[in-house]
Amino acid sequence: MNTNLQRLKHALSQLRPAELAELGAQLQRDWQIDPAPIAKLPPPTPPPRTPSRVAVWAIAAGPTRVPVIRALRQLRPDLQLAQARDLLRQLPAPLSDALEPDEAEAFAAVLREAGAEIEVRPTDDE
Repeated sequence: MNTNLQRLKHALSQLRPAELAELGAQLQRDWQIDPAPIAKLPPPTPPPRTPSRVAVWAIAAGPTRVPVIRALRQLRPDLQLAQARDLLRQLPAPLSDALEPDEAEAFAAVLREAGAEIEVRPTDDE
């Protein structure tokens, strides 16, 4: 913000509400501003909130589970074969949670390539 705007902002912040109303009325008269069209504008909509953390959910394992189990074990080395197989039998189920959105999309892409139906959802703590 340039110096003139900073000074103006500071000066306006020092005015009492009645003085601000008077200034507004004077500016309307001097500059022939009609505030009615401005008053009719809808309030600005906030930008859509992007979640900071997301979860990867498996919805369906696809026609062949073996490639999906392999991909899941590659992504989640902490899972044993039986655990990965059991997890895919209980779908829909979360496969990983609290990931960055980009990381979750990469995780999901590997599983989709293996044939799984995957969703990336915001975590509940958002």
